[in-house]
Amino acid sequence: MVSFSEDLDDAEILPTVSTRPESLKHELLHYAKYLIENHSKEYME
Repeated sequence: MVSFSEDLDDAEILPTVSTRPESLKHELLHYAKYLIENHSKEYME
């Protein structure tokens, strides 16, 4: 299993996602926005 904090870097994200179907890319983008929004809220509290 990939540990994002150790094994996944920015250079891997785009090539990995770009090979996926459009529907999955859309879901990944939606989920990424959700995570960013919730992560930001944690620091604002």
